[in-house]
This record gives sequence, structure tokens and C-alpha cells, in this order.
Amino acid sequence: MSTCSAEVPRGNTKRLIYLIRHGEGASALNGVVGGHLGCQGLTPRGKSQASQLGAKMRQHLGDLSEYRIYTSNIARAIETAEIATGVPGESFVRDCGLCETHPGENDGCSWGDLGRYQGIGFEVPIGPGGESIAGMYERVDRFLGELAFLHSADGKPGKGILAFTHAGVIGSAYALARGLSVSTIFEVPIELCSVHRLEVEGDPLRASGDLRTQSATIDRAW
Repeated sequence: MSTCSAEVPRGNTKRLIYLIRHGEGASALNGVVGGHLGCQGLTPRGKSQASQLGAKMRQHLGDLSEYRIYTSNIARAIETAEIATGVPGESFVRDCGLCETHPGENDGCSWGDLGRYQGIGFEVPIGPGGESIAGMYERVDRFLGELAFLHSADGKPGKGILAFTHAGVIGSAYALARGLSVSTIFEVPIELCSVHRLEVEGDPLRASGDLRTQSATIDRAW
């Protein structure tokens, strides 16, 4: 992953990644498939949620500008990060490793026109040129493993990594950290603007680029 620039840490080290779900998205409220193209940003309620999230994060984590900040490439996650942290969006690292399942040609379509999506298997892409849920799970596995491998425990001195993302990504992280299959990723409720603390421990020099080979735990932070 070319966007990571930190030196690989040595020795047995804990690495902290805070996975944060975005606020209420307008595309979900309007019944639109909200990928890169279809996302309509945050609703007014979503902006208020992001502002409240920022206050809570500063209470628990201190100065958020001291953290390395990642977002997905989807507008609602980027907007949540900007409001919550008060940090200009151009300083974020944006990576599709944190994106929700890629919808392909269905991006921007009405969910009402995609009734065939309901009940499909985990291995089936959600639209032509799109990604399956299992594909997203594998992508998240690689991304989080590489992120933990390439960044020191602190991201920046004394701090961790803030990753603004989506429910499917966080659900995948729970499954991966607990050694569970893709079929379990929807079992943990991931509320809007919730924060989840992923801790990866061990010698990252031995990591193979996926989370499953590392010792990881994840829990709701608040």
C-alpha cells in the first residue's frame, strides 16, 4: 500500500487503529446505492452526529490533529472526518481499503430497483463490475494487516490511527480479529458515528499482510 510512509517498527509492539463509522448519509435516507458516485454526503442530522462525535473523541483522545487520519474514498466518511476532527480533508490519507462494498454499475441506482440484491450469497457481486461481500472482507483483511504492519504503534508520537469508514468494514474487522468467517460480519451492531478500538499486537516483521495472521482484538470504544 503506497500511501503508508512510516518505518516498519521492530520488536513486539501494540498498534492501535480506531475504526469510526460515518454519520447518517443522505443516500441511505433517499434509498440510493451510495458508492463513490452515488454517495450524497451527510444529512443535517449526520453533520450534527459528526460534530458530537468530535467532542467525544477529543474528550477521550485529546488533540485529534496529532493522529494519522485515514478515510475511505466515499464522501460521507470524508465529511464525517472533516467535521469530527477539524482537520482539513486534504491532509487525510484516502484509501479504498476502507470503502464499503463496491457496487459497480449499481452505484447511484435506487435500492428499490435492485430487489434481486436481497438474499444473494456472500460470494456474489452486488452488481455488474462490483464486489461481493466476501471480496470486501478479503480486501479489508489485507488493508488492515498492511496498515498494522507499516505503521508504528503510535501512528504519530504518542497517538494511534483514526480510520473513518463504514459498517461493512468494521464488521469485517470484528470477524477477522475474532477468527470468524465472512458470514458473521453483520452480527455485531455498528451504529452511526460509533468508535471501535482495534489493537494489533506482535512482531510486525513477521506479518504477511493480512489481519488474520496477527494477534488482534477489537471492541467498542464508546
